[in-house]
Amino acid sequence: MLAWLVVADHTTGLRDLSTSLEIGRVAVTTFFFISGFLMPLTFDAHYRAYGVLAGSQKFYANRFLRIYPIYWASLAVTMIAVFFCGTPLLEHATAPGDLGRIGTHLSNLLLLGLNQTRIWGGDFRFNPPAWTLDVELQYYILVPFLLWAAAYSRRWAAVVLAALGGSSAYLLIRPTGLVDIDRSLLAWASFFLLGYSFYLSPVLQSLALRKRWVAPAIVVLAVVARFSRSPNVAILSITIACMMVSAHLLVLQRNRGFGSLDRLLGDLSYPTYILHWICVQLLMYWLGDNFVRGGPVARFSTLLVLNVLMSTLVAYASLRAIGDPIEMLRRRIRDGRTIRTGSAEGAAEDRASGARRPRAGS
Repeated sequence: MLAWLVVADHTTGLRDLSTSLEIGRVAVTTFFFISGFLMPLTFDAHYRAYGVLAGSQKFYANRFLRIYPIYWASLAVTMIAVFFCGTPLLEHATAPGDLGRIGTHLSNLLLLGLNQTRIWGGDFRFNPPAWTLDVELQYYILVPFLLWAAAYSRRWAAVVLAALGGSSAYLLIRPTGLVDIDRSLLAWASFFLLGYSFYLSPVLQSLALRKRWVAPAIVVLAVVARFSRSPNVAILSITIACMMVSAHLLVLQRNRGFGSLDRLLGDLSYPTYILHWICVQLLMYWLGDNFVRGGPVARFSTLLVLNVLMSTLVAYASLRAIGDPIEMLRRRIRDGRTIRTGSAEGAAEDRASGARRPRAGS
């Protein structure tokens, strides 16, 4: 659902309906909160027992396989589309000269450090939503260190994380205007740390399951967002509400596990997110500006349905063609052996690994 919100945010016509509605920002920050919870859960469940070095190596290898193959597929699809349709599909380029720079192509290929424009000498992404993956990868690098530091001295770890979270909150309120900082983990760390703190707190997890207070709190936040005159207050209220819903579902799934449909929808979220941009661009290129008659609502609704359908279908195809073979390799790295399907042990591992599946964009 969060991935589809991002698709909606990039659908032509949304700003005609509401100039202050930034649902993409809400979805992205909620993504970061979910990653903050799921990544330490995944590390503790599958990698901590291997030790510091081996466990971290396995964790990094699995994160690499989760992110890069489908991301590189998105770059390949974009390049093929540009070859046949031309550079109008890349109209989001900040400067035409960026396309001729080696640093542009290298930064987009490596992904990690994509937002650090001073290193590469330019600020251009072939897949604009990929800026969030750079931030995610920076958090992944820190996850093993955070967990080992907390195990060594939870008090000092809490002090360092509180300082990092405070700095992050300050940068979100008062951005520097520099992409290198404003689109780095330092600026977005507060959302990851909220998820991480939620993972470490059994009390908060217990509260998240109590619908009697969670549901009214979400309603209050929605009312505040509806009647607030400040766009930032409205966005923050909706974001907190989405985090509360996510927190409830994360604990619920960790405790009892979800079925195959839930896993499929969860696994679709990342490829939908990372492949939707080129799908949206191609649909607009093929259909043109005047294919829908009627008012702004009719135009936006029609485009949204088409964008969601195309993005999800392309994501499903990539999941079957790329994600499934990669998943077998990831499981072998994670478990140090081939999974014995159908066994009680394999079923238990699947239930444990299911906790990370809904956040396939991690």
